[in-house]
Amino acid sequence: MPQKIYWIDNLRAVACLMVIVIHTTTWYITGPMAVTGTSSDVANLLNSASRVCVPLFFGERSAQPRHMIRLVLCLLFYSAVSLAYIT
Repeated sequence: MPQKIYWIDNLRAVACLMVIVIHTTTWYITGPMAVTGTSSDVANLLNSASRVCVPLFFGERSAQPRHMIRLVLCLLFYSAVSLAYIT
């Protein structure tokens, strides 16, 4: 069994917290009672900065290049759907 890498576990714990930040700040940005001004800017900044959490869950050594291609294709598809919805 390979030796456990603790910093990867810690990084995943931070990524879990970032997922919570994404879900809570989205309400402040897009909800029916969306905040305005500086609060909206801070919520948007936190939301955007936390988006890096999803790839952190897949940052293992066992990831193959084909996995990265699949992730990029999913990201492009999601971005296209989001852009179509927003516009």
